[in-house]
Amino acid sequence: MAQSNPHGFLVRNNDLLDAPTSLTLNEDGTCIFSSGGWCIKGTYQIEGATISFLDKEGDFADTMAGKGTYKFKIEGNNITFTLVKDRAVQRKHLLVDSGWKQQ
Repeated sequence: MAQSNPHGFLVRNNDLLDAPTSLTLNEDGTCIFSSGGWCIKGTYQIEGATISFLDKEGDFADTMAGKGTYKFKIEGNNITFTLVKDRAVQRKHLLVDSGWKQQ
């Protein structure tokens, strides 16, 4: 059966950063973007095929940007995010510049 929502531990495909970038989506609605020595902690909410993120704290967290919203598509273990609306530059770069793989 196909997975309907992204969840758990995801790793970014074709990562151009020095260390692999991961995104952890916890069941309690918290999330963590991390790579090497930095992380962004926040929350997420899923409605249908749309996911929204809100940065709370961390080295590159943009707590003033507000909620960022993306459409997601899951094909097997691969997940792609398409920008709907987001003012957080770092979050946009992390989510849409390459696909993700659910581990």
